[in-house]
Amino acid sequence: MRVQIHYFLFAFVIFFSSLFGQSHFISISIGLESTPTGNDAFFPYRQIKRPQLALALSGGGARGLAHIGVLKVLERHGIPVDAIAGTSMGAVIGALAAVGYSAGQIDSIAHTIDWNEIIKDAPPRKQLFLGQKEQKSKALFQIRFEKLSLDFQPAYTAGQKMSTVLTEILLKSPCPFASDFYHLSIPLKIIASDLLTGTKVVLSQGSLVDACRASMAIPLLFTPLEIEGKLLVDGGLVDNVPVREAKRMDADIVLAVDVSSKLRPRNALKAPWEIADQVTTIMQQDNIQEQLREADIVIQPPMEGISNMDFDRMDEIIAIGEQYAEAVVDRIEALLSKSQESPEETTKWYPIDRVHFSGFSFLSPESLATHFAFSKNQFTFSEISWLGKSLYQTGHFENIRLQLDTLRHILFIQVKENPKINHIQFQGNTVFPDSVLRQCLTTKEGSVLNFQTGRQDVKNIMSLYHKAGYVLASIQKTEIIDSTLIIHLDEGKISKIAFQGLQRTKPFVVQREILLKSGDILRADLLQQSLENLYSTEYFESVRYRVLSQEQTHTLLFIFKEKGFTLFRAGLHHDNQRKLQTFMEWIEENVFGIGLEGNVTGKWGARDRKLNGGFRANQIFKTLITAQMQWSLGSEDFTYYESFNRKGEYRIGSAKWEALIGQQMRRFGTLSLQFARENLSLRPLHGTAPSKEHFSIFTIKIKSEVDTRDRLPFPNSGKYHILEYETAGKFLGSRISYTKLSSSMESFYPLRYGFVFRPRIFWGTADLAAPFPKQYHLGGMDTFMGLPEDAMVGRQFIVCSGEVRYTLPYPKWFKHYVHLRYDLGSMWIKYSHIRAKDFKHGIGFLFSIQTPLGPIQSGMGWMSDGKKEFYFSAGYRF
Repeated sequence: MRVQIHYFLFAFVIFFSSLFGQSHFISISIGLESTPTGNDAFFPYRQIKRPQLALALSGGGARGLAHIGVLKVLERHGIPVDAIAGTSMGAVIGALAAVGYSAGQIDSIAHTIDWNEIIKDAPPRKQLFLGQKEQKSKALFQIRFEKLSLDFQPAYTAGQKMSTVLTEILLKSPCPFASDFYHLSIPLKIIASDLLTGTKVVLSQGSLVDACRASMAIPLLFTPLEIEGKLLVDGGLVDNVPVREAKRMDADIVLAVDVSSKLRPRNALKAPWEIADQVTTIMQQDNIQEQLREADIVIQPPMEGISNMDFDRMDEIIAIGEQYAEAVVDRIEALLSKSQESPEETTKWYPIDRVHFSGFSFLSPESLATHFAFSKNQFTFSEISWLGKSLYQTGHFENIRLQLDTLRHILFIQVKENPKINHIQFQGNTVFPDSVLRQCLTTKEGSVLNFQTGRQDVKNIMSLYHKAGYVLASIQKTEIIDSTLIIHLDEGKISKIAFQGLQRTKPFVVQREILLKSGDILRADLLQQSLENLYSTEYFESVRYRVLSQEQTHTLLFIFKEKGFTLFRAGLHHDNQRKLQTFMEWIEENVFGIGLEGNVTGKWGARDRKLNGGFRANQIFKTLITAQMQWSLGSEDFTYYESFNRKGEYRIGSAKWEALIGQQMRRFGTLSLQFARENLSLRPLHGTAPSKEHFSIFTIKIKSEVDTRDRLPFPNSGKYHILEYETAGKFLGSRISYTKLSSSMESFYPLRYGFVFRPRIFWGTADLAAPFPKQYHLGGMDTFMGLPEDAMVGRQFIVCSGEVRYTLPYPKWFKHYVHLRYDLGSMWIKYSHIRAKDFKHGIGFLFSIQTPLGPIQSGMGWMSDGKKEFYFSAGYRF
C-alpha cells in the first residue's frame, strides 16, 4: 500500500507540472528492456539494453583452434558475447562456449582430445567382451554385405569416435540441458549442408552433439549424418563464415573470425578428403569474401604453412588467435560503447543538490548510499542514467524511475522493490535433501529477492546436480505464495526409453546394454557407458541419442544405424617357423537379430590345414552368460627336436567338436566350462619322430581368462592372465585318462620416455598319462629366445620372462619398436626335482613395425646352451 501511495504522488507531481506548463521536470531512462527476458534467476527480470555482439566462427580444421585464442581475449577484456554462429570447427568451439565453458576450459579440453585418433571408430578394446577381443587384429581386409549386396562405406569413418568425444564433453558442461540452442548460456546456430539438395541447413535445436558432428562431416572423411530426412555434411560447403546468420540473431555488432583453409599445394593433395577440401575451398572463396564485407570487424589470422590437420601445433595456433584478437579489441570496445544519445545528453550539465528516494518498503536508502556518494554536483544526462543503472544492477529492484527537477536541482528516484520472502521451499527433489540444497543458496529467508544473487543460486544448484552427473536437472519454475519462495525442481526422470533404426536387431539385444531404465533419473556416466556398450556390440555403424522433453516428461531416444551383418574377411601371415599361412572367414554377426554369431573359417599354409565353424553368443538374453558350440577338422605339421637339434617331421590330425558355457566377468574376462570330443592322430612324416598313434578323448576343461590389454599387438598397459584345468577319463568315454593344469600371467607397465615393461611367468604340469599331442611345447619368438618353435616338449615346464620395449620417435608414419627380452626356464618330460642347473637362459632383441597390413617383426635370440635363432614374422597372427 505504501509503495502504491508513493507511485501515486510521483505521478501526481508530474501530471500537475504538465498541467500548468511546467517544463523543469525531466524523465531519465535507465534503458531497461521492455519485457522481462532474464530466465536464469528465481524470477524474471529485465535486462539493461546494450549493443549485442555476435561471433561468426569459420571452419578450418586445426586452424579453427585460433577461435579459442579469440575467446580468451574477449574474456580477458570483459567483452560479453551474446550470440554465436559457427561452421565446422567453429561450430564445435562455439558450442563449448555456448554451454558455459570458459575460454581457459576450452583450451584445456582441446589439449585433452587426441585429434589424430578422432577418425578411428573402432570401440576401445576394454569395451569388448573376451570373445570379441580374440577375433580382433587378424584380418588383412574385410568386406561387408547387406542382403548379399556389398555394403560400402561412403567415407573413411562413420564419426562415432567424434560423437563419443563430443558427448562426453557436452554432458559435463556447466549449462543446463537445452534442446533449443537459443536457451543455452549463449544462443547458438550451427551450419551444415544438405547433401541431397545442396542447400544450407541452420541447426538451432535438437541434439547439440549431432549438430556439431554434422557440421564437421568433411566429405569422404566422415559419413553424412541423417537428421529429419536430410543428409548433413560439413557446413563449410555452403557457408564457411556465417556472418549473415550471426546478424539474424538480433546482433548489433558481428565479429567474424575467418580461418578458412587456403588452397593446398600439389604435394598436399593425396588423400580423397584433401581433394574434397580443396574443391570446397575453391567453391567458397567468393561467398566468404561477400560475407566478410558484411561483418563489422574481421579477424583473419595469417596461418601460412599451417594445414587443417596440424593439431600438433595447437599452442601456436591458439596464440596466433590471441595476437590478432588483441589487435582489434579497441575497435570492438568502441563499437560497444558507441553512444545512442544526442550530443546534448552527453555534454549538457545539470546541477543536483539533493536526491529524494521513494518506494522503499523493506530496504532503506541509506544501505545504498555508496552509489550516491557524489564528489561533484553537476552531471550529464548520461551520467544520471548510469547512476540509475548502477542502482538497478544491485539486483534488489523490479524497476527504477528517475525524474530530475531542474528548477530545484532535485533528483527523484522512485523504486519498485522485488518481493520479500520469509520462507524457501523445494519441491520435486529426491536426489538431494532440502538441507543440501539450502547450502547452495545465498538468498536468505526474510530478505528481499535479488536477481543477482538469484542467478548465482541457480548456478550453484545446477552445478551441484551436474557435478553429480544429473545433466537433465533444471528448475522447472518458481513461484511466490504468501511470501514463500517455492522452487520446483525437475531432476530429469526418464519417462520412457525408445529406439529408432532397429531393423533386424531385437530390442532386448540393445536393452541389456543400457544401464538406465524408465523411472531412473538420467545420469551422464550411465548414459555415456550405455552408448559405449551399444557401439561395442559391433552391430551398428553409429549410435546416437536424443532427449525429447515436454514439461517434466523426458523420453530417452536411442538412434541406431545398423551395419551389414554378413562379413567376409581374409588374412596372410608369414614367419620362418610356420612359413606362409592364409585364412578366409565367413561370418554372420547377428543371426536372427538375437546377437548370435555364426562363422566358417578356413586356414591353409605350408604346414597348416584347418576348417572350423560354429556359433557363439557373448550374452544369452539379458544375462552375462556366454555360450559357444564349435567344430573343427584339420592337421598341422611340426618339427621334432632332440637336444634342440632337428631330427624329423610329424603331423597331428584332429577332428573335434566342443561346447562351452561361461560367465562373463564384466568385459575383462570369462570363467568357462568346456566339454569336447576329439579324435587325434599322430603320424611321422620323415626322420626321427614320435611313434604313430590314434585315439579318441572326451575332455572337460575349466578355464579362467582375464584380458585387460589396451590394444594388440604391442600393448601399452593391461594384464593377460589364464588359469586352465583339463581332464580326460575313461568314465567320460575316453580311451586315455590324464590331467593338466597350467597358468600364464603377464602385465604391461608404461614407463617414461616411451618405454614399456612386460614381466611374464607361465607354467604347466601334466600327469605321466598325458599323450604326446597333449604335452606342452616351448620355443620360438613368443615363448623362449634362442630356440626354434616347439624345440622343447614335455609334461612340466616353467618360464619367467622380462621384456623392455621402446617406441622409436621417428619416423612418425608408422610405429617402430625395439624389444629386449630375457627368458629363464626349463622343461621336464617327467616329474623330477627342480635343480638350478636344469634352467636355461635366453636373451634376444626384436625390431617391430606396426603397418596397415599388420605387424612386421625380426630379431635374433641366443640361448645359454650356445643355440641361436633368427626370427621373422609378417602379418597378423590367426
